[in-house]
Amino acid sequence: MMKSNAQIITDLKDLVQIVNDGKEGFKVAAEATNDQFLKDLFMQKITERNIYEDELKFQILRLGEIAENEKGGLIGILHRTWLEIKDALKARDDAAILAAVKISEQAALVKYDYYLAESEEVEDYFSILLRQRAGVLNTLKEVEELHQQFTN
Repeated sequence: MMKSNAQIITDLKDLVQIVNDGKEGFKVAAEATNDQFLKDLFMQKITERNIYEDELKFQILRLGEIAENEKGGLIGILHRTWLEIKDALKARDDAAILAAVKISEQAALVKYDYYLAESEEVEDYFSILLRQRAGVLNTLKEVEELHQQFTN
């Protein structure tokens, strides 16, 4: 059964919030680390998430609603994750920062999986969500590898 435009808009706005939570987390992580490689990586991820946000907002607009500047929800696991990053900021602990980013990316991946499972493949935004999910998964893998390096 196809979702109504209102349901799709609600879903897309939720993903905009998830994307904004990610951007906020990457910003905090970039400020928390002294490692230039990690700073550059986190800044790159902010740019990537800006693109995701624009794509999602365009889909919302296409469905007939203007997407406000959706603020990140920072609820539940994402909120706890960024609090952990802020604690790591005090210690400048790159392994802890990467662990918190990893948890956040895992939570974002779960959200993308949920919305993809709830969407019809024929819907215009499906391919966008699929591509963005792949980007989140790539980031997760990259962060997991870096976390391994920083814990050894």
